[in-house]
Amino acid sequence: MGARRHVENTSGARVGAGWAGSHGVWAGLAMAVVLMGFAPPGVARVGGSVSWMTAAQRVRFDRNRGQTAPEVRFVGRTVGCTVWVTGGEVVLGLPWREPGGSRGGARVRDVVRMQWVGARPEVEVVGLEPLASRSNYLVGEGPADWVTDVPQVGRVRYVGLWEGVDAEVYGGVERLEYDLRVAPGADPRAIGIEFEGVRELRVNRAGDAELVLPGGTLVQRRPVAYQVVAGQRREVEARFVKRGRRGLGFCVGNYDREKELVIDPVVNYASYLGGSGDDRAFGVATDAAGNVYLVGSTNSSNFPVRGALQSAPGGSEDAFVAKLNAAGSDLVYATFFGGSGNDRAEAVAVDSTGSVLVVGMTQSTNFPRSSAFQNTYGGNSDAFAAKLNPNGNGLVFSTYLGGSGADVAYDVATDGSGAPVVAGYTESANFPVANAFRSTPAGDRDAFASKLSGTGSLVYSTYLGGSGRDEAIGVAVGSGGEAYLAGYTASSNFPTLNAYRSSFGGGATDGFLTKLSASGSSLSFSTFLGGSSEDYATSVAVDTAGQAYVGGYTWSSNFPTANGAQPTNAGARDGFVAKLTASGTALVFGTYLGGTSSDYVHDLAISGGGQVFAVGETASPNFPIQGGHQASYGGGSSDGFLAAIAPAGNAFEYATFFGGSQQDIAWSVAYAGGNAFVAGQTASSNFPVTNAYRGTFAGGANDAFLAKVGFGSAYPYRYWIPSVSRASGAGGSQWRTDLGILNANGSRNDVELAFYGASTVTSTTYVAGNSQSILVDVVGQLGASGNGALEVRTTLPARVSSRTYNLNTAGAACYPNATLGQNLDAVTVEQGLAAGNVALLPQLVENASYRTNISLTNTGGSAATVKVELYDGSGTKLGEYTESLTPGQFKQKARPFYNNASPQQTNMSRGYAKVTVLAGSGIVAYASVIDNVTQDPTTVTMQR
Repeated sequence: MGARRHVENTSGARVGAGWAGSHGVWAGLAMAVVLMGFAPPGVARVGGSVSWMTAAQRVRFDRNRGQTAPEVRFVGRTVGCTVWVTGGEVVLGLPWREPGGSRGGARVRDVVRMQWVGARPEVEVVGLEPLASRSNYLVGEGPADWVTDVPQVGRVRYVGLWEGVDAEVYGGVERLEYDLRVAPGADPRAIGIEFEGVRELRVNRAGDAELVLPGGTLVQRRPVAYQVVAGQRREVEARFVKRGRRGLGFCVGNYDREKELVIDPVVNYASYLGGSGDDRAFGVATDAAGNVYLVGSTNSSNFPVRGALQSAPGGSEDAFVAKLNAAGSDLVYATFFGGSGNDRAEAVAVDSTGSVLVVGMTQSTNFPRSSAFQNTYGGNSDAFAAKLNPNGNGLVFSTYLGGSGADVAYDVATDGSGAPVVAGYTESANFPVANAFRSTPAGDRDAFASKLSGTGSLVYSTYLGGSGRDEAIGVAVGSGGEAYLAGYTASSNFPTLNAYRSSFGGGATDGFLTKLSASGSSLSFSTFLGGSSEDYATSVAVDTAGQAYVGGYTWSSNFPTANGAQPTNAGARDGFVAKLTASGTALVFGTYLGGTSSDYVHDLAISGGGQVFAVGETASPNFPIQGGHQASYGGGSSDGFLAAIAPAGNAFEYATFFGGSQQDIAWSVAYAGGNAFVAGQTASSNFPVTNAYRGTFAGGANDAFLAKVGFGSAYPYRYWIPSVSRASGAGGSQWRTDLGILNANGSRNDVELAFYGASTVTSTTYVAGNSQSILVDVVGQLGASGNGALEVRTTLPARVSSRTYNLNTAGAACYPNATLGQNLDAVTVEQGLAAGNVALLPQLVENASYRTNISLTNTGGSAATVKVELYDGSGTKLGEYTESLTPGQFKQKARPFYNNASPQQTNMSRGYAKVTVLAGSGIVAYASVIDNVTQDPTTVTMQR
């Protein structure tokens, strides 16, 4: 969319003992530790040379491979601060400082020990988000003492720290954060934290926890808690409770105890991107894998490029296209894009292949073109449309789009096949048209809509406007291929049809919303949208029901509102968000969004449940902030903002500033997977960065910025396939699992898959409304192998099933037609067994013709212990065994009646197994009775 390193050796019996550090601020969103105000780190020598293979400034946790004290599981670093993660505490070694704040004498540092009170003594600590970088500890007299190639992870999880409660530790530059996830039925009152190394702990009137240290005070912000209900984030009241002199607990208000409760920070990352000149990001988009695409303009000759289509600027101002990985920690590619004149990319979209559609404006007669339907520059300025390949180093097509006057493309959206629809304005009487609703201009500046094929040919192109000036600034494409255009008009005779408002409201301009037919040759509806003063629509989104959401800004005190969170104009110009019915003839809701100064909505996006995410700029210190990570106006002429509006339009569920002491503008937003991605420009060297790819302002007038803000789980519906496989079978054959997801809902169902094998692998996909998706060899599609469990997370209810079969490869010495397969339907955590629960597995066989395997899967959030007792048909106990399972773990016992029973069973035809959960929850048990000739398994499900 658009509108617009330091590795040090540590040792000792007690981690961090005797180390002291500098004052700072320990602040956080939700249960987040945030360290701020420290100097950037440098490379130090501690008894030898040390190196870190990447300098990306986020907390990177090294696994302990003998480089530090044995009780340490992971060691991490942020700016001047060291973090040791042990089984029972997190130790923070704060930056070194001069004693008493003066110079001279040995430096000291404060050490804070954050200890888990009442937690399980033997808890699993696992690393999540594996990173490509490695650490090398070259400390000692030679290679025999060195610890090299140490893996790094982005976050660390305590699994089942308290019953049903996990804790995760992570962070970025000057930030160390943790959040807590409370499983359904678990008690958040069990959570307790004791702080050692502090002189005093107090909870202030704002609900923040203040830790007084010898070198200053750390502040931990009041916790934020929420649940996801029907796909939407719902805030839950939460506050700190002081326990003893230095302890904290948590008091949580009423919530649904059958759903997960999250006590969590908000901002995942926020980063600069730019060089020493003027860099601005106008458009942002994401793909199914979570990668983020950013476009805009730059005049920085040192703009960071990688894997570039164009590695050097072509003129004084070039467009740029950049792709960042899903963690926001590194560039996948970044390229200049332009000719010898001025070029600007205004918007971006991504198709299902990862190809990138970019549109904007060029004044370059040598703008890079390929497979262009218009190969010649029209004059003045031309719009352009280009498609880059998935690697960002080649063009699928690139074309001018314009006539002899000024032409600008502001936005792009794609249909179901990936074909782009481009919107903007033209002052050219000879603008290229095809299959047009209007083939000639109606005024000196008209809006336009042009659709191209996936290979760049012109499908349709049309003028849209009246006798005044008209511009289309936003475009969205409906499920049937219809284009929705939003913009502004100064034309009282702007074409209307089936309109919510058929007459011009007054003032210099009105907003408009127009729906074009899929062919582009006719209108479905077209309406004015405004009051008696100036109104501008800047963005549009459409849901699966065809309802349009429009954002913009207005001076009108009588802008149409209904059921709105802010029914009146707060002063000057306010932003607005409005939702219209699918017919375009009625308003579902309309709301102002702003404070007493000037506020602009530049872009919006919607979730599958209808939550609206609006971004823009505000000069209002009293902008309606709601639970924002930045509650105060940063300064300068404007701050960027992000606001989340409830699906009914009647509440601001979240709103935050994005800004430092100079001008900041949020131009674009994309929503995917429970996250809002915000892009814009900042002139502030103190813009609030977190987990940044680039944590410092590069210079010049502006840097582009990109931020990712998480709004909880986007996948409230969770299903488990207890066993999936991609492994070798008998005689050279291969075991495979196909996954089926049936979506009986009328709208798209987004899906996240997590395979719990030797490591956890995740990926995302979706299933269209009223359809079924079959993922053949699902483990292979995830890029994994082996046997394990599969968690399927969806935004809407689904029917999930699987088939695991033995694939007969060429020359395999197995049954000629392979196996018919084992069908397993998905289960939910609630269907699993909890501590004390018992289930039976009947009709089990172990003889010459058949064999039995017994499988267990832990779908719960904490470690589990399960006892399996084996009986013959007469009820005689033959043996038992016990399994321990971590969350997500699958274990299969091959032929327990033969290998674990006494006497060994070789001719049993009617045995059974009794499964008892000793600890944990969400346990699923099943047996496979396998034909020894055909190798076909029959599934025996547990009976409770």
